[in-house]
This record gives sequence, structure tokens and C-alpha cells, in this order.
Amino acid sequence: MSRAPAFLVVSVGRVKRVALALLLLAVAGLTASARPAAPRAATSDPCALPQTRPVWIDFADGSVPYWEQFAKPGNVAAASNFIFPPQIRARGAKTVYFDLNFTRRTGTPTEPADPATVVDRANRLYVYASNAMGCSKPVLTENELQGASTLTPWSVSNAQYRANVLLFLRTLAARGAKPAARQPTGGARWRRSRRSCARSTSRRRRSTSSA
Repeated sequence: MSRAPAFLVVSVGRVKRVALALLLLAVAGLTASARPAAPRAATSDPCALPQTRPVWIDFADGSVPYWEQFAKPGNVAAASNFIFPPQIRARGAKTVYFDLNFTRRTGTPTEPADPATVVDRANRLYVYASNAMGCSKPVLTENELQGASTLTPWSVSNAQYRANVLLFLRTLAARGAKPAARQPTGGARWRRSRRSCARSTSRRRRSTSSA
């Protein structure tokens, strides 16, 4: 019958018992180091949304008295300030920025904003939203595209408004944000340009992850 290795033999001697205990602790430490914990950034990235599709997003700003119902692990909540998003994330949910004042950035179909102001407004919104979300690449949902069902040919003012919207979304996407607005029904070329904002953001994320 083969004998157990000498260093595993339990002895009644105090010195040998201490030596065995130290040895077992050392082995446990080696075993734990062989299975290191996942990096904290990979599990707590505020930008990361659930991989399942579709992703359901619930409005959970402070104006909703039952916002706490959405502040649970597995949920995605839309909010737009510095008060509730941190509380929602602390309870395990993910957050996206909900812009309630889209028309203040781009104007309206009948009164479009001066294009010279749109880029600056987009940059300022990006800074505010990224800080509110605790995230450098926040999802920004815009409320909402005006005249989404307007068919072409457009009026001069509506064409300028749509150009402002594209400029606004492209500026956000260039900063790393992931903007989203209501799907329009009119103007096929304009819709393709709008979708390109999301595609360029997606390509930038893939190239970054593969670098």
C-alpha cells in the first residue's frame, strides 16, 4: 500500500500541525489565483446595455412617482438629470439619457434653429449627458422628431429642420454617444443618413474592441 506524501501526514506535534496549516493556506492561494476575478470595468460598465434584443427602456425620471419599480437589475431606465440616474444604477439597473427638449436643440419644422448653433448645443448636451450617465458613450434618446410622418417634397423650413437634426445626431455620434430618435416615414435619403449615425458609432465600437 502506497504511503501518502510526508507533507500531508497529520501529526500530533504542534510544529507539524502549524506547518500543515500554512501549506494548505498556500495551496488555497494558488488555486484562487488560477481563477482571477473578472475585471471590475467589464462587469460595471455604465455604458453596457443588455445583449438580448429587443432592449426595453422604461421612462423613470423623477417626474414618474413609481420610478423605483424600474430601478432593478436587468432593467434599462431613461432619465435626464443628476439626481435619479445614480440612484437607479445603484439599485442595479442600467440608464440611458432621455432628452425631453429636442426641439430646443434643433428647432421645429416651422421654425428651425440657426444651424450655427446646433453643433454647440450637441456638444453641450453630450457633456451633460455623459456626466449624468457616468459614461463616456451614453445612449441618448431624443423626444422626439417633429413631423416624422411628413412626406416629401418638404417645405424649405422642414428641410432645414431635418438638416439640423442630422447635424445634431452626427455631432453626438462623433463624440462617442449613441443617439436615437423616432423612426421617420418620409424622405428615404434622409432616413439612410440618419441610420448612418448609428452604424458609424457601431463600427467605432468594434474597431476599438479589436485594437
